[in-house]
Amino acid sequence: MKVKVLGCSGSESIGHMTPGFLVNDRVMLDAGTISAALSIEAQSRITDIFISHTHLDHIKGLLFVADNIIGRIKQPVNIRAIPKVIDAIKKHLMNGLIWPDFTEIPTRKDPVLAYKPFAAGKIISLAGLSGHFTPAQLHQDLTKARVANSVPIFIYHIKPVHKKRVIKELRALGRKNVKILQEGKTYTF
Repeated sequence: MKVKVLGCSGSESIGHMTPGFLVNDRVMLDAGTISAALSIEAQSRITDIFISHTHLDHIKGLLFVADNIIGRIKQPVNIRAIPKVIDAIKKHLMNGLIWPDFTEIPTRKDPVLAYKPFAAGKIISLAGLSGHFTPAQLHQDLTKARVANSVPIFIYHIKPVHKKRVIKELRALGRKNVKILQEGKTYTF
C-alpha cells in the first residue's frame, strides 16, 4: 500500500496544507487538500474519498475536485462517510447555495459525485470542543489498547501555530514509534 501525504496540517499557510492522504493513487482519506496538490489527471483517477468528519479543513477539496473532473470520468467518485457527515455536506456545503450539488451534475443519472454512507462502529470523542486529539490522549489510548512500541503511529493535522508545542509534547511521551507525517512525502507500508 502506498500513501502519499498531500497535506497533514490543522490549518493552511505557506508550506502547510490541510489533511489529505492519497492511497494507491486512487483513494483519498479526507479531502482537505486535493486540487492544490494533484494534477487534473491525478484527480481524475480518484475513485473514492473517505471523510472523517465535517470540519472544513477535511472537506473543502471535495468542491474543487468535483469542478475539475467533470466530463473527465466515467463513474462518479464515491464520497464515503457516516450518514451524519454526508448529511452535513449535503445541507451546508454542496447545497446549490454555497456550491453546486455535484451529485446531480451534469445529471442525476450521471453525476460527478455519489454519496456512499457507511455505519460507524463506535463514536469516539477526542479533544473536547474542537473534536481533536491531544498527545496526552494519544498516549493514554495507546497504553489502554496495549499498542506495542514497535507499531508505527503517524501523527497529522497539527495546527501550524501549535506545531512546536505539540512536537515537544509528543517527544515527552517517550514513544519512538510516534512519527509526524511530512507533506509531499510518500510512505510505503
